Amino acid sequence: MSVSQYEALQQAAERRRTVESALGSLRAEGLQPSPEGQELLEGIAEGRLTTAQARERILARYGT
Repeated sequence: MSVSQYEALQQAAERRRTVESALGSLRAEGLQPSPEGQELLEGIAEGRLTTAQARERILARYGT
């Protein structure tokens, strides 16, 4: 495995851990993300979206 492949796997695992932590915090408060929120979180976890892109989409939908 190359260094770049290893780093990509590490980054993917870190994104997944971060998303799972955020979901755990929501659930600890008795909350669930909306379907749209869940989709954004999955996009972040899978590397399809950055957190900045997700934030932009949220702000576009709900305002600043």
